[in-house]
Amino acid sequence: MINKAFVQKHFDRSVSQYDKGAGLHRFIADKLLAMASLNGHKKNILEIGCGTGYLTSMICSGWNPENLTAVDISNNMIESTKERCLFHDNIEFIRKDGERLSFEDGRKFDLVVSSSTFQWFNDIYSSFKHYHSMIEDGGEFLFSMFVEDTFCELFQAFEKACVINKRPAMKPGQKLFGVGKVREFLRAAGFKEKDSFFEKHVVTFSSFDDLREKIKKMGFSNSNEDIGYISKRVAFDLKKIYAAEFCNDKKEIQATYSVFYYIGKK
Repeated sequence: MINKAFVQKHFDRSVSQYDKGAGLHRFIADKLLAMASLNGHKKNILEIGCGTGYLTSMICSGWNPENLTAVDISNNMIESTKERCLFHDNIEFIRKDGERLSFEDGRKFDLVVSSSTFQWFNDIYSSFKHYHSMIEDGGEFLFSMFVEDTFCELFQAFEKACVINKRPAMKPGQKLFGVGKVREFLRAAGFKEKDSFFEKHVVTFSSFDDLREKIKKMGFSNSNEDIGYISKRVAFDLKKIYAAEFCNDKKEIQATYSVFYYIGKK
Protein backbone atom coordinates (compact mmCIF):
# COMPACT_ATOMS: atom_id res chain seq x y z
CA MET A 1 0.00 0.00 0.00
CA ILE A 2 1.40 3.36 -1.07
CA ASN A 3 1.35 5.93 1.73
CA LYS A 4 0.16 9.13 0.04
CA ALA A 5 1.39 11.27 2.94
CA PHE A 6 4.91 10.00 2.16
CA VAL A 7 4.41 10.78 -1.53
CA GLN A 8 3.18 14.30 -0.84
CA LYS A 9 6.01 15.00 1.61
CA HIS A 10 8.62 13.71 -0.83
CA PHE A 11 7.45 15.84 -3.75
CA ASP A 12 7.04 18.91 -1.56
CA ARG A 13 10.64 18.48 -0.45
CA SER A 14 12.21 17.59 -3.81
CA VAL A 15 10.50 20.12 -6.09
CA SER A 16 13.61 22.35 -6.39
CA GLN A 17 15.68 19.38 -7.65
CA TYR A 18 12.99 17.63 -9.68
CA ASP A 19 13.63 19.19 -13.09
CA LYS A 20 17.37 18.47 -12.85
CA GLY A 21 16.66 14.75 -13.04
CA ALA A 22 13.51 14.90 -15.18
CA GLY A 23 15.01 14.41 -18.64
CA LEU A 24 13.30 11.06 -19.11
CA HIS A 25 9.97 12.39 -17.82
CA ARG A 26 10.09 15.23 -20.35
CA PHE A 27 10.96 12.75 -23.12
CA ILE A 28 7.99 10.59 -22.10
CA ALA A 29 5.66 13.62 -22.04
CA ASP A 30 6.79 14.60 -25.55
CA LYS A 31 6.13 11.09 -26.88
CA LEU A 32 2.74 11.05 -25.18
CA LEU A 33 1.62 14.27 -26.84
CA ALA A 34 2.88 13.00 -30.19
CA MET A 35 0.21 10.26 -29.97
CA ALA A 36 -2.61 12.81 -30.00
CA SER A 37 -3.50 15.43 -32.55
CA LEU A 38 -2.48 18.85 -31.27
CA ASN A 39 -4.55 20.43 -34.04
CA GLY A 40 -7.93 19.41 -32.70
CA HIS A 41 -9.56 21.86 -30.28
CA LYS A 42 -9.99 20.58 -26.73
CA LYS A 43 -12.34 22.85 -24.78
CA ASN A 44 -12.01 21.40 -21.28
CA ILE A 45 -8.93 19.42 -20.19
CA LEU A 46 -8.08 17.74 -16.88
CA GLU A 47 -4.42 16.96 -16.12
CA ILE A 48 -3.69 14.49 -13.33
CA GLY A 49 -0.28 14.97 -11.66
CA CYS A 50 0.92 18.23 -13.20
CA GLY A 51 4.26 18.14 -11.34
CA THR A 52 6.43 21.13 -12.20
CA GLY A 53 4.30 22.01 -15.22
CA TYR A 54 6.26 20.77 -18.25
CA LEU A 55 3.30 18.90 -19.75
CA THR A 56 0.90 21.61 -18.55
CA SER A 57 2.70 24.29 -20.55
CA MET A 58 2.79 22.00 -23.62
CA ILE A 59 -0.96 21.43 -23.35
CA CYS A 60 -1.62 25.18 -23.17
CA SER A 61 0.59 25.91 -26.17
CA GLY A 62 -0.61 22.98 -28.29
CA TRP A 63 -4.34 22.84 -27.62
CA ASN A 64 -5.03 26.30 -26.17
CA PRO A 65 -7.97 24.94 -24.16
CA GLU A 66 -10.70 27.21 -22.87
CA ASN A 67 -10.35 25.58 -19.48
CA LEU A 68 -7.52 23.50 -18.04
CA THR A 69 -7.73 21.94 -14.58
CA ALA A 70 -4.28 20.97 -13.25
CA VAL A 71 -4.17 18.64 -10.25
CA ASP A 72 -1.26 17.53 -8.09
CA ILE A 73 -0.87 16.05 -4.61
CA SER A 74 2.00 18.43 -3.80
CA ASN A 75 1.38 22.11 -3.07
CA ASN A 76 5.00 22.93 -3.96
CA MET A 77 4.59 21.23 -7.33
CA ILE A 78 1.42 23.28 -7.93
CA GLU A 79 3.32 26.49 -7.15
CA SER A 80 6.09 25.45 -9.57
CA THR A 81 3.53 24.86 -12.33
CA LYS A 82 1.97 28.26 -11.68
CA GLU A 83 5.36 29.90 -12.21
CA ARG A 84 5.94 27.95 -15.40
CA CYS A 85 2.53 28.88 -16.79
CA LEU A 86 2.39 32.55 -15.81
CA PHE A 87 1.24 33.62 -19.25
CA HIS A 88 -1.70 31.23 -19.35
CA ASP A 89 -4.71 32.56 -17.45
CA ASN A 90 -7.20 29.77 -18.14
CA ILE A 91 -5.81 27.24 -15.63
CA GLU A 92 -7.47 26.15 -12.40
CA PHE A 93 -5.00 24.61 -9.95
CA ILE A 94 -6.16 22.02 -7.42
CA ARG A 95 -3.96 20.56 -4.70
CA LYS A 96 -5.45 17.10 -4.27
CA ASP A 97 -4.67 13.41 -4.65
CA GLY A 98 -5.67 12.59 -8.24
CA GLU A 99 -6.75 9.13 -7.14
CA ARG A 100 -9.51 10.63 -4.96
CA LEU A 101 -10.53 13.44 -7.25
CA SER A 102 -14.15 14.62 -7.39
CA PHE A 103 -16.00 17.77 -8.43
CA GLU A 104 -19.18 18.89 -6.68
CA ASP A 105 -20.38 20.65 -9.83
CA GLY A 106 -20.26 17.39 -11.81
CA ARG A 107 -18.10 18.91 -14.55
CA LYS A 108 -16.97 16.80 -17.50
CA PHE A 109 -13.91 17.03 -19.73
CA ASP A 110 -13.08 16.57 -23.41
CA LEU A 111 -9.73 15.12 -22.42
CA VAL A 112 -8.15 13.64 -19.29
CA VAL A 113 -4.36 13.48 -19.59
CA SER A 114 -1.56 12.33 -17.32
CA SER A 115 2.12 11.49 -17.66
CA SER A 116 4.17 9.35 -15.28
CA THR A 117 1.66 9.53 -12.42
CA PHE A 118 -0.53 6.44 -12.16
CA GLN A 119 2.24 4.27 -10.70
CA TRP A 120 1.54 6.21 -7.47
CA PHE A 121 -2.07 4.99 -7.27
CA ASN A 122 -3.26 2.20 -5.00
CA ASP A 123 -6.43 1.37 -6.97
CA ILE A 124 -5.80 2.06 -10.65
CA TYR A 125 -8.93 0.31 -11.90
CA SER A 126 -11.28 2.41 -9.72
CA SER A 127 -9.47 5.55 -10.84
CA PHE A 128 -9.82 4.62 -14.52
CA LYS A 129 -13.53 3.92 -14.00
CA HIS A 130 -13.97 7.27 -12.25
CA TYR A 131 -12.16 9.17 -15.03
CA HIS A 132 -14.41 7.45 -17.57
CA SER A 133 -17.42 8.95 -15.80
CA MET A 134 -15.79 12.41 -15.92
CA ILE A 135 -15.19 12.39 -19.70
CA GLU A 136 -17.72 13.65 -22.23
CA ASP A 137 -19.09 11.11 -24.72
CA GLY A 138 -16.53 10.96 -27.51
CA GLY A 139 -13.85 12.43 -25.25
CA GLU A 140 -10.41 10.91 -24.79
CA PHE A 141 -8.11 9.53 -22.10
CA LEU A 142 -4.38 10.02 -22.77
CA PHE A 143 -1.66 8.87 -20.42
CA SER A 144 1.73 7.28 -19.86
CA MET A 145 2.80 5.31 -16.80
CA PHE A 146 5.70 3.22 -15.55
CA VAL A 147 4.91 -0.49 -15.55
CA GLU A 148 6.38 -3.81 -14.48
CA ASP A 149 10.11 -4.34 -15.10
CA THR A 150 10.98 -0.71 -14.40
CA PHE A 151 14.26 -0.89 -12.44
CA CYS A 152 14.46 -4.63 -13.11
CA GLU A 153 18.24 -4.44 -12.52
CA LEU A 154 17.66 -2.95 -9.08
CA PHE A 155 15.20 -5.68 -8.15
CA GLN A 156 17.57 -8.42 -9.30
CA ALA A 157 20.52 -6.98 -7.40
CA PHE A 158 18.40 -6.44 -4.30
CA GLU A 159 17.11 -10.01 -4.37
CA LYS A 160 20.67 -11.34 -4.54
CA ALA A 161 21.75 -9.05 -1.69
CA CYS A 162 18.87 -10.38 0.43
CA VAL A 163 19.81 -14.00 -0.32
CA ILE A 164 23.44 -13.36 0.65
CA ASN A 165 22.29 -11.88 3.95
CA LYS A 166 19.62 -14.55 4.51
CA ARG A 167 16.77 -12.06 4.49
CA PRO A 168 13.36 -12.24 2.74
CA ALA A 169 13.74 -11.17 -0.91
CA MET A 170 11.46 -8.11 -0.85
CA LYS A 171 11.09 -5.72 -3.77
CA PRO A 172 12.14 -2.16 -2.99
CA GLY A 173 10.10 0.74 -4.33
CA GLN A 174 6.68 0.76 -5.99
CA LYS A 175 4.83 -2.39 -7.04
CA LEU A 176 4.02 -1.92 -10.71
CA PHE A 177 1.43 -3.63 -12.94
CA GLY A 178 2.21 -5.30 -16.24
CA VAL A 179 0.88 -3.90 -19.53
CA GLY A 180 -1.69 -6.69 -19.88
CA LYS A 181 -3.21 -5.92 -16.50
CA VAL A 182 -3.37 -2.18 -17.23
CA ARG A 183 -5.18 -2.87 -20.52
CA GLU A 184 -7.57 -5.16 -18.67
CA PHE A 185 -8.40 -2.35 -16.22
CA LEU A 186 -8.99 0.09 -19.08
CA ARG A 187 -11.36 -2.24 -20.94
CA ALA A 188 -13.28 -2.99 -17.75
CA ALA A 189 -13.57 0.76 -17.06
CA GLY A 190 -15.24 1.21 -20.46
CA PHE A 191 -12.49 2.76 -22.59
CA LYS A 192 -12.05 1.87 -26.27
CA GLU A 193 -8.40 1.86 -27.25
CA LYS A 194 -7.35 4.10 -30.14
CA ASP A 195 -3.61 3.54 -29.86
CA SER A 196 -1.05 2.28 -27.37
CA PHE A 197 2.52 1.09 -27.25
CA PHE A 198 5.12 -0.10 -24.77
CA GLU A 199 8.78 0.90 -24.67
CA LYS A 200 11.80 0.21 -22.55
CA HIS A 201 14.19 3.10 -22.02
CA VAL A 202 17.70 2.24 -20.79
CA VAL A 203 19.28 5.18 -18.98
CA THR A 204 22.90 5.39 -17.86
CA PHE A 205 24.32 6.93 -14.69
CA SER A 206 27.86 7.71 -13.61
CA SER A 207 27.60 5.52 -10.51
CA PHE A 208 25.17 3.65 -8.28
CA ASP A 209 25.04 6.68 -5.98
CA ASP A 210 24.14 8.85 -8.99
CA LEU A 211 21.30 6.44 -9.84
CA ARG A 212 20.07 6.49 -6.25
CA GLU A 213 20.03 10.29 -6.13
CA LYS A 214 18.20 10.55 -9.46
CA ILE A 215 15.62 8.03 -8.24
CA LYS A 216 15.00 10.21 -5.19
CA LYS A 217 14.67 13.37 -7.30
CA MET A 218 12.22 11.71 -9.66
CA GLY A 219 10.01 10.45 -6.85
CA PHE A 220 10.80 6.76 -6.92
CA SER A 221 11.49 6.75 -3.20
CA ASN A 222 10.08 3.95 -1.10
CA SER A 223 6.51 4.96 -0.18
CA ASN A 224 5.14 1.47 0.42
CA GLU A 225 3.98 0.85 3.98
CA ASP A 226 4.56 -2.91 3.70
CA ILE A 227 8.29 -2.72 2.92
CA GLY A 228 10.40 -3.40 5.97
CA TYR A 229 13.72 -2.01 7.12
CA ILE A 230 16.67 -2.49 4.74
CA SER A 231 19.84 -3.15 6.73
CA LYS A 232 23.12 -1.39 6.03
CA ARG A 233 24.67 -4.73 5.09
CA VAL A 234 21.97 -5.44 2.48
CA ALA A 235 22.36 -1.90 1.13
CA PHE A 236 26.13 -2.35 0.89
CA ASP A 237 25.84 -5.65 -0.97
CA LEU A 238 23.13 -4.22 -3.24
CA LYS A 239 25.45 -1.42 -4.36
CA LYS A 240 28.33 -3.86 -4.90
CA ILE A 241 26.25 -6.38 -6.91
CA TYR A 242 24.61 -3.69 -9.04
CA ALA A 243 27.95 -2.11 -9.97
CA ALA A 244 29.40 -5.51 -10.86
CA GLU A 245 26.51 -6.85 -12.95
CA PHE A 246 24.81 -3.84 -14.56
CA CYS A 247 27.66 -1.75 -15.87
CA ASN A 248 28.36 -1.01 -19.56
CA ASP A 249 31.71 -0.83 -21.37
CA LYS A 250 32.10 2.79 -20.31
CA LYS A 251 31.73 1.79 -16.64
CA GLU A 252 28.34 3.49 -16.49
CA ILE A 253 25.51 2.10 -14.40
CA GLN A 254 22.41 1.10 -16.41
CA ALA A 255 18.76 1.21 -15.39
CA THR A 256 15.67 0.20 -17.35
CA TYR A 257 12.41 2.17 -17.34
CA SER A 258 9.39 0.35 -18.79
CA VAL A 259 6.70 2.74 -20.02
CA PHE A 260 3.17 2.19 -21.32
CA TYR A 261 1.61 4.87 -23.56
CA TYR A 262 -2.13 4.89 -24.18
CA ILE A 263 -4.92 6.88 -25.80
CA GLY A 264 -8.50 5.71 -25.52
CA LYS A 265 -11.98 7.01 -26.23
CA LYS A 266 -15.20 7.01 -24.28
